Amino acid sequence: MVRRCATRYFGFAFSATNLASTQRKATLLADSVVLPATFQAVMYLGDRFLAANIETTRVLMAGEAIVSGSDQDYLYRIHSVVADLNKCHEDNYYVANALLSWGGNVDAALDILRIATKCRFWDEVPPFFLGYNLYFFKYQHQQARDALFVAAERSAENAVAFRKFAVMLEVENIPDARQARDYLTVQREQSRDKTFKDMLGLRIARLDGLIILRDAQTKYERRSGRRLTDPQELLTSGVLREFPNDPMQLGYSFSDGLFALREVGVRGVKRPIK
Repeated sequence: MVRRCATRYFGFAFSATNLASTQRKATLLADSVVLPATFQAVMYLGDRFLAANIETTRVLMAGEAIVSGSDQDYLYRIHSVVADLNKCHEDNYYVANALLSWGGNVDAALDILRIATKCRFWDEVPPFFLGYNLYFFKYQHQQARDALFVAAERSAENAVAFRKFAVMLEVENIPDARQARDYLTVQREQSRDKTFKDMLGLRIARLDGLIILRDAQTKYERRSGRRLTDPQELLTSGVLREFPNDPMQLGYSFSDGLFALREVGVRGVKRPIK
C-alpha cells in the first residue's frame, strides 16, 4: 500500500512539474488532446481521484493562454473528463463556473454545475451557482428559483438569503450587471491562486464593458425619449465615443433591446447526467 501511494504521489509530482515547465500557446489549445477518463484512470493505477486532480491542475497551468472564446472547447473537454472521473470534485465545478460561464460557454458550465449539484447533495454552492447562471445568462427565472431553493434547503447560514434572492427573481426582468460584477469580484478576492485571479480579472473587465453599454443605452433612451433599436445610434448620437473592447475577444450582443455578454458554442455540450 505504501509503495502504491508513493508511486501515485511521484507520478503527480512529475506531471505537475512537467506541466509547469511546458511552453504553452493559445493557438494550440483548441486542438489539444484531452485523454478519456477511462484511459487516465488506468494511467494512474486505477486512482480516478488522482487523475481528476491532475486534470483540474491542467486548467490553471494553462491559465495565461485561456483568454479567448476559441479556448472554450478545450476547457469544456477537461472539465467533462474530470466530472467523469469524479462527479463530486469541488475544484472542477468551482473553476468551471468561473471560467466557462463568464468566458462565454454558459451551456457547458450549466452542464458541469448540474452534475455537481446532483453528486454533492450536501453542498449549497453548486445549486447557487446554477441558479445564478440561469438567472443572469438565460433569463430562466423559474428554473433559477428552483435551483436557489435547493441551495436554501442545503444551507443553514445562507438559507434566508437564497430564498430572498429566489423570490426577487419573480419581479426582476433584466439581470443587474453591477451585481454580477460584485459577485465575480468576491470570488476573485477569495482566491489565493494568482493565475485564477488573473483569469477572473479578465471576466470582470468583460462585465465592465457590458456596464458601459447598458449605461449608455439608458442615457440615450432618456435623452431621446425612445427605445434603442440599433447600437450604432449610441455612436452617432455622441453618447459613446467608441464601443468597449472585450478582453475575452468575444464581444457583446444586442437582442430584443438588451445588451448581453456574447456566448459561444462548444462541441458536445449536451451530455446526459448519469
